[in-house]
Amino acid sequence: MIKACIFDLDGTLSNTLDTISYYGNKALSDFGLPEIEKERYKYLVGTGYIKLIENMFAEIGCTDRDLFDKVAKHYDDMYNADVMYLTKAYDGVAEALDALKAKGMKIGVVTNKPHEIAKGVVKQLFPNIEFDSLEGGRPDVPLKPAPAMLMKMLVDFGVSYRECAYFGDTKVDMTVGSRAEVNTVGVLWGFRDEAELLENGAQFIISKPSEIVPLVERMEAML
Repeated sequence: MIKACIFDLDGTLSNTLDTISYYGNKALSDFGLPEIEKERYKYLVGTGYIKLIENMFAEIGCTDRDLFDKVAKHYDDMYNADVMYLTKAYDGVAEALDALKAKGMKIGVVTNKPHEIAKGVVKQLFPNIEFDSLEGGRPDVPLKPAPAMLMKMLVDFGVSYRECAYFGDTKVDMTVGSRAEVNTVGVLWGFRDEAELLENGAQFIISKPSEIVPLVERMEAML
């Protein structure tokens, strides 16, 4: 039986592509560097903003370390000043979360976004939904794809890995789910395609948020 559904944040619950690409390109252009096509940012994100900037610099072929540090700080400062700019919930996500709660399911978020920022984003996007737990990036906890945050949430919820479904949109998420041995679901409305999700451990694939609850119901019947 599935007792808990845990979700990645960016690309799964929240559509942050416009936000990330806006701040990324502004950070580049403010230092005279070329901008990157918005769709390419889907493949540059995944393990925190430092890795994002590293991927951006590789994308434009820049190796200037001093400039890297300046762009990274500028990006982080801008993002932290207004984390909700252009960010929105994916259509149908709130309704799916409400339905899961109505079924008595525990729901949680595991994200590499800094913990306090993630809490604020979730509260603003889903003000009427009570999440049972949220784990975001902290200095003393390894980021995904390390499974520590997800496994801590399983302990906090008092559920086994068999009783949990984890939803995410990138290979990082599929790796986390596989390492924690939970039921791992790849979502196609986020940043990556089906091939990447399947290659990295997705057991189930869904294409829109309205499929979340029916999938969980099918999983319950299977287990």
